[in-house]
Amino acid sequence: GMYEAFNSTRNGLYGDFGVLNLLQTTQGRLVFEFVNAQTDEIVEIGPFYFSFFDLDSGDLGHGVGGESVTVDSHEAYQLMEGANIQVGKEWGFTKFIAEPMSPVKHPTLLVDLTQEQLLSSVTIVYPKTSAFTITLDAPLGTGGRNFFFAGRSVLCCRRH
Repeated sequence: GMYEAFNSTRNGLYGDFGVLNLLQTTQGRLVFEFVNAQTDEIVEIGPFYFSFFDLDSGDLGHGVGGESVTVDSHEAYQLMEGANIQVGKEWGFTKFIAEPMSPVKHPTLLVDLTQEQLLSSVTIVYPKTSAFTITLDAPLGTGGRNFFFAGRSVLCCRRH
């Protein structure tokens, strides 16, 4: 579906991370394209890493639906052993779904993630490309959910 924020003022940078706020009970499909800032031409880069952090199910006061991220065209992904994330694959897409759990404290420093934060994170390896698509989903609850992302993380040592 079309991306819709609950509170667009939460979109932007939060410490070392990019943040996208999503209205709960919606899905938002986003296309990331790499553009040369000087020429406005679309360019290929890669391979590269793209990571999501703080995938959780929120608290009962703000919603109980597990956040999920669906990706396409990736080469591999990495989760911590015992991660609080379920993985589903269908039609060439991989979906990372937060298991029901208590909220995770928002990360601020990429080099200082807690064990709890690492267990709620996934790093994806993409091949050389000019664009990739992700779908964010916050299926239940009221309000908004924040999706935290960055490039490479400490998870990128092993591939699936």
